[in-house]
Amino acid sequence: MGLPTFPKIYNVYFLACIVTMGGMLFGFDISSMSAIIGTDQYRDYFDNPSGVAQGAIGSALAAGSVAGSIIAGPILDKFGRRDSLMLACFWWLLGTAVQVALDASSMAYFVGYGCSFILGETASFRTAWGIQFVPCIFFMIGLPFLPRSPRWLAKVDRVDEAIHVLANIQADGNLEDPYVNAEYEEIITILTAERLAPRGWRKFINNGMWKRTLAGFSVQAWQQLSGANVMTYYVVYIFYMANLQGNVNLISSGVHLIPGDTCMGYGIAAIGNWLFNFAIGLFIPPAFLNIRWKLFIVFGVLCLGGAIQFYFTYPETCGKTIEGIEVLFSKDGPHAWKTKKGHSRLEHEVEAVANMQAKGEARASISEVVEKEKQGLAGTKSQTETV
Repeated sequence: MGLPTFPKIYNVYFLACIVTMGGMLFGFDISSMSAIIGTDQYRDYFDNPSGVAQGAIGSALAAGSVAGSIIAGPILDKFGRRDSLMLACFWWLLGTAVQVALDASSMAYFVGYGCSFILGETASFRTAWGIQFVPCIFFMIGLPFLPRSPRWLAKVDRVDEAIHVLANIQADGNLEDPYVNAEYEEIITILTAERLAPRGWRKFINNGMWKRTLAGFSVQAWQQLSGANVMTYYVVYIFYMANLQGNVNLISSGVHLIPGDTCMGYGIAAIGNWLFNFAIGLFIPPAFLNIRWKLFIVFGVLCLGGAIQFYFTYPETCGKTIEGIEVLFSKDGPHAWKTKKGHSRLEHEVEAVANMQAKGEARASISEVVEKEKQGLAGTKSQTETV
């Protein structure tokens, strides 16, 4: 007896809502801690932690995430993003249960602020941490109704499904739409190149791929080294330094947090994020005790260093598809400072497909495309096995 199947919803607004739920999880975990560390209940129960002790508590989440990032790539390759996210949700629920039992950012922060008024020795911070269950449950409910990634489907040779997913999302199910044809052809071209790439970790270095690996890892590292998570993790301490106490501290902190207007590679980038997230979370509390406001000078210098690297090594990716970005990071790609937004290669391919169809030179049906790509993928596999 197989697992139950669910009807798939291709409406982009529904997809965006589920993705938003996933994004909310990222804010809930951190901010539920930030709003609580200044409360009397938390400080009394945990014996008023400070310095390295508080840093260890605050950075424990990131330490676990480093381990998760290391295994994320192989899991994503094996099961696809949707099923991998469902697996991650179970770990989230388990972690939340342990957090509560043992001991989107602005909204989560104010949830924590509200919970700080709950009476009892531990009820305030346990309730704030327990509310992390809510977005995860909604996320898990929506995931089964999402279609699989067409790129992953094509990667595991399920080309018929890949094309139908593309058509349902991009063209209301029209398999002959020029955009669908062009995007699918582009996906297959990149996947073929990936299959011919060196095996193991060499594929992240050879043929210019080191530029892409460096960008993915370093952009996540600089995000943490910019000092942004000082406000996310320990904004309460900053307002203590500004002599803002009690509710004024908590509300000021929450207002500040209101925001304004191929799988292994993702894992490497995530390692960069969580590794430096862990480092920042660990050393900020003792830094506040020892160098206080001078810490912001350190972050200012780091931001300047990051800006220099951005200019010389990060090409402009705005308006380009994932496959188009491959060209920017290729061995013979343009210098980063010479790239501009827009000019997606996919746009030209869509126009080419449309012109072919207008002249009657396009394939009679998408089934012919599928059959051709199946044969091509089979040939690629044979070449790889021979090598």
